Amino acid sequence: MAGKNKESIINVKKMPKYCPYCGSPVKEESKFC
Repeated sequence: MAGKNKESIINVKKMPKYCPYCGSPVKEESKFC
């Protein structure tokens, strides 16, 4: 179970963040597109 939890956390970090205004994926450095 612990191993699967760690993998899920890593996958979430790899996923691109989305702009709250337009929903487009943005770089981690900038929260907005």
